Amino acid sequence: MKSFVVNTLAVAALSVSCMSVQAEEVQDSRSLYFALTGGFTFGGDEFVQSGTLDGVDELEAGGLVNLGVGAYWKSKSQPLAAQVTLNYHFDYADENDVEATFDRMPVEAVLYYTGVDKWRFGAGVRYVASPELTAEYKSNKFTADLDSNIGFVAEAGYFLSSTVILNFRAVAEKYDVESLNVNGSHLDIPSSAYKKDISGNHVGVNLVALF
Repeated sequence: MKSFVVNTLAVAALSVSCMSVQAEEVQDSRSLYFALTGGFTFGGDEFVQSGTLDGVDELEAGGLVNLGVGAYWKSKSQPLAAQVTLNYHFDYADENDVEATFDRMPVEAVLYYTGVDKWRFGAGVRYVASPELTAEYKSNKFTADLDSNIGFVAEAGYFLSSTVILNFRAVAEKYDVESLNVNGSHLDIPSSAYKKDISGNHVGVNLVALF
């Protein structure tokens, strides 16, 4: 899995480099751009603390890799911009004979102030769709479906070039367990056994390429 993450980021970095060179060669006066994002996130509750994955203490509700595509718009007359992205956010752990993944599909909409030279400052919302925790131990498969939720995003971004932005992010969000399944069968566990308000709060850094 680590090699997959490294390869993914290497491809993203190469794409960003190529697009940056092209941007310097061509004067672009557009207001609407295609956006490609990718980066790391850190934070959130460890799922072992929720009692769902005993022995897996590296899987975090706010980790680890976030990749996205979307659109970026900037005003020609006002110091304003907006970005909407569809993302794939996931964390992975493999230890004590357990392989576990927490993945989700967040949709983000962020409004930015661009009145400071080479900077943008933004705030917005993040709807997390289809959050799911899966784990496999030998021939057993465990699945926990978590509730979809709305969180909040704050960003500070520095323009490395006119089309490449380095973002520093903070996200506030939480989850509740909706259902549990073992080997495809629903597991009837009292709601009192679930951890409520699993914190997915996290910070992160990513690159945004516009083209």
